[in-house]
Amino acid sequence: MMNFRSLVRRSVLTYLYALYGSGEGSVDASLFWEIALEKERDRYRRELAKALMHRARGAVDACRVLSERAEALELAMHGDLTTGTLREGVADYTRRAVAWAALPETLRRLLTDKRLSSTEPVEQTAGELVRGAATLLQLGAELLPRLADAAVYRTVTQPMEGVLHHLEYPLRAVAELADPLTATDTHNLGALLRYAHLLAELPPAARELAEAVLAYRPKAEALLAELVEHYAPERLGGVERAILCIALYELFEQKLELPIVVSEAISMADEYAGGNSAPFIHGILAAAGKKL
Repeated sequence: MMNFRSLVRRSVLTYLYALYGSGEGSVDASLFWEIALEKERDRYRRELAKALMHRARGAVDACRVLSERAEALELAMHGDLTTGTLREGVADYTRRAVAWAALPETLRRLLTDKRLSSTEPVEQTAGELVRGAATLLQLGAELLPRLADAAVYRTVTQPMEGVLHHLEYPLRAVAELADPLTATDTHNLGALLRYAHLLAELPPAARELAEAVLAYRPKAEALLAELVEHYAPERLGGVERAILCIALYELFEQKLELPIVVSEAISMADEYAGGNSAPFIHGILAAAGKKL
């Protein structure tokens, strides 16, 4: 994972470039934070899918047993009108559980499908898995006392109760990943939690830096006028202007070391501007360093 400060810079660069491209008009910042976060969001979705598949593994096996015991219960109670509601509840739970148990395999296929251009299908399936687990937990909690009340049929209701109890732990482990940052069981969630924290912390940090850089822009433009012969803002592309504004702010206001500022600025120029932008930016920042 790229270090946090570099990701903040790139988020701000995305926004400033959009601002320059809009003719200095109003720009919806939230849209550009989302664009800047997309790579990290892809990684988060993949890590979430892996964690969900791992946690659902035991429940998938239990759902196979569930189907067998539901069939046994239906055979034993068939024709008994007093158990109609209970049988319907068991049948409904079993249908939902079997459908839910197929979702981890769907996730696995999506993760390995090279044709997918987006991880949105992964996110959608992961959401179905999490929501389905929460629904099954609720239905199971409602079904257990009803099974216990059917005293005449304990030979078939007791095994069904056993499966529901067995399912409770993996279902709960999956359901709590609706928000990984609040999960109580964080075993094997290291990478997922890092991305979850990043997605939560990056937008406010990027907004803070963007506001500071925008406030500093008049000074940055004045500095550029001193550093570049025959300087005019329109002679620079939007990406180069944004990179230089960020770099000059970090250099003169935040007092970051020149090699760090230059390295990050050149890295962004190579990634986003191309051509001769990196040497040009390096030259300007080297001249700026002499003013310190």
